[in-house]
Amino acid sequence: MKKFIFVTISAMLFSIAHAGDYKCSIVGNASGSGLVIAPGRNDGINRLYTTGSYPYEFTWNGTGWAKSPLSEYACNPTSITAGFGRNDGVCRVYTGDMARGNIKEYSYNGSTWDSVIVKAGNWYDIRTIEIGNIKNDDTMRVVAGCDDSTTIAYTYRNGSGTWKKDTMGIKRSIVQDIVIGKGRNDDTTRVYSSGDIYWVEYTYRDKWDTTHHQFIVNTGGKLLGAFKDDGLQRLYIKESGIHEIEWSGTEWLRSDSAIAYGTYPFSGDGRNDGKQRMYTLGSSMIINDSIFSDIHVWEWSYNDSTSQDSFWDKVLLDTIAYNYGYNFDMAAGVVGDARNDGKNRVYALSELGVIYEWEWDDSLNGVEGE
Repeated sequence: MKKFIFVTISAMLFSIAHAGDYKCSIVGNASGSGLVIAPGRNDGINRLYTTGSYPYEFTWNGTGWAKSPLSEYACNPTSITAGFGRNDGVCRVYTGDMARGNIKEYSYNGSTWDSVIVKAGNWYDIRTIEIGNIKNDDTMRVVAGCDDSTTIAYTYRNGSGTWKKDTMGIKRSIVQDIVIGKGRNDDTTRVYSSGDIYWVEYTYRDKWDTTHHQFIVNTGGKLLGAFKDDGLQRLYIKESGIHEIEWSGTEWLRSDSAIAYGTYPFSGDGRNDGKQRMYTLGSSMIINDSIFSDIHVWEWSYNDSTSQDSFWDKVLLDTIAYNYGYNFDMAAGVVGDARNDGKNRVYALSELGVIYEWEWDDSLNGVEGE
């Protein structure tokens, strides 16, 4: 049986001096817990879409960010994604609403945004929403995780113009996060959901097969990514720290110790050097009713060193000062080319309603490269 070998967490959370650094700027204000970069107007231009009182679109105009709502009415979406949910080659924006529990689809018609309801509300929050080829039939579906413990897929039916509901499973706890991908590194796309008791793997084989895995503590985000030189996909789930979960061929193996810390992991080529890295978000702490710490945003790079042990190197993107008397978290993050200049940047949204942007600059720290 394959086993993980880990050094102590103090060694694993190893920080090295580095050439270059991240510089921060502010995109604008939003709220909720969703960010996505997509060509939502189908004009070849990426834009940043975020949650808030409304779903918002941020467009870089060369000198600053232009902000506009997708809806005329406040609907308080807390989750957001974008993609080809109707399988017609048109990119659309999808949101999951808080309180009412609506799932909405937004399509740009050339001058304004049209919206339709994919799922009418049942007063359960939609915590997470994704799009993927979850049945491995070359059909994209909208997948949502709900406060009523259900994971549900919606398929657009061209003939009737309606959405077919498919309940994948009931997780027995709130569904907080969903990720879609080939977590077993085979030819099968699966759905992975997590919450406060279990993480669940859904595989479609004429019907939905479900496998429940129990957590030690509540989760705070999940990621599927390939960060090591072997190119294998692994799950990264926030429990007491970020744990790595790998399919061995016969079973899921979970790292005994956390390989990183923070919450809501996300990934991308934030330095534009061709290397995928993981990013995690911090939160302020309360001790004896007092705010104790600032908010940290971290970057984690897998370093397959020449020594016996391998490490995750960390870089602090930023320390965000807290407002005294108010505890808050960073709520969401994404990496991508939102300015359409061929350069990826790192974006994160705080619960206080600020969107931050970090750009990697090789010239910082007095060194012209690494």
